[in-house]
Amino acid sequence: MLKKMSFVLYLFIFEEILEIINILSKKLQKEEGTIGNAVIEISAAIKTIKNMRNEKSFDVLWNNVIQFLLKHNIDVSHNTLGPGVIMSFKRKRKESIKLKSFHVSVTTGAGGNDICNQGIDMNKTENNKQYWCSHAYYAVLDTIIGHFELRFSKECLEIVNSIDNFIKLNVNKSMMFIDHYQLKPNFGLEELKTIILKEVYPNIHSLLKVALILPISSASCEQSFSTLCRIKNWTRTSMTRDRFGYLSVLDIERDIVNNLDLDIIIDEYSKKDRCIDLIL
Repeated sequence: MLKKMSFVLYLFIFEEILEIINILSKKLQKEEGTIGNAVIEISAAIKTIKNMRNEKSFDVLWNNVIQFLLKHNIDVSHNTLGPGVIMSFKRKRKESIKLKSFHVSVTTGAGGNDICNQGIDMNKTENNKQYWCSHAYYAVLDTIIGHFELRFSKECLEIVNSIDNFIKLNVNKSMMFIDHYQLKPNFGLEELKTIILKEVYPNIHSLLKVALILPISSASCEQSFSTLCRIKNWTRTSMTRDRFGYLSVLDIERDIVNNLDLDIIIDEYSKKDRCIDLIL
């Protein structure tokens, strides 16, 4: 097998492709990487492989293969059909619908432009080169590109890029993420909580959590310190820490406390088993 031209050619093809995939794999495994950078790297890898699909790129690869074969005394004219074989016409087979998105004409024999089915001498260098270009080089590239686009679809990359812009609070570029979950322009906190789940979007969840608890100014913090001084003065030095904390919360969050129904609180308090009789 090592002395076959087909084996050497496939080695050179996969060397170029796997080199690109290896670079992409290392970049995606970086700890400092973001989903926005991942989209850029994946798109660049797909574009690079697509740009390889031309006769000029194959000419460079073909010349390298020929030099390698001559250097190691491997028969350059060797092909899978055997030297001196001139194929006759064959009945065209119908390709399966399941294989429609894959380049498998060599396996199924359904290729309409198959050189082997057109009675052409494969010993000629140009015909041999044309055959391997369409049935090996293009076939492998089409399969790799097809699997890349199946795994990283255009919609998937766009939604990931939109999420990255959503983290950066760029509303204009994150509209696809918002539209995907059918969020209204003036969506509220409750709607956001049902979508930004901690298990699904841990980083966005933490970011929103910090944004909600982060005060706009330091006025409320300064007021809370003043409240502590008023509650625990020199006449209340024996107050326990728990009671002090409860009273502080009631005073600091007085906007919420003022809206409480005191009758309900008294009713709940009167239901407790105490020795003191409450007259209502």
